[in-house]
Amino acid sequence: MLQFGNPGSATWNPISWIGNAVSREAICYNVGYIKYSKGWGYNHHSNEDIDFKFTAAHEIGHEILKSYGGTVYSYGHKGSVHVVTQSMKKNAIDLDLRSNTEIDIMPYYPTSPNLSLFNRYVASEKDVLSLIWLTKLKIS
Repeated sequence: MLQFGNPGSATWNPISWIGNAVSREAICYNVGYIKYSKGWGYNHHSNEDIDFKFTAAHEIGHEILKSYGGTVYSYGHKGSVHVVTQSMKKNAIDLDLRSNTEIDIMPYYPTSPNLSLFNRYVASEKDVLSLIWLTKLKIS
């Protein structure tokens, strides 16, 4: 197992303090037997490659969301969960599993996708444009 620390950003927002106190904020690369909530399972290398890339992109995305939308927007996963409890909101939009449309990487969805759908995850256009805006690039 490889572990990469993700200390996050220090902010003056109490929600950030709670998040940093509750979570050790590490992204782990786990191959082998892992104990899940429903028992033990074996995590294969190829599956972990996909999951690790997804998790890293999602966690880095939090810093982008916090920078332009604030802590509540970031921790609320774009309105899909309650900020403090992280429980799914009743009005959270589910994945469209029937189409081949792109899936925003930042919200949480009521249905967890199969690993085969992970190639559909993208940063939303708004998030990419916001990242460019945050860089203060001048395009002429």
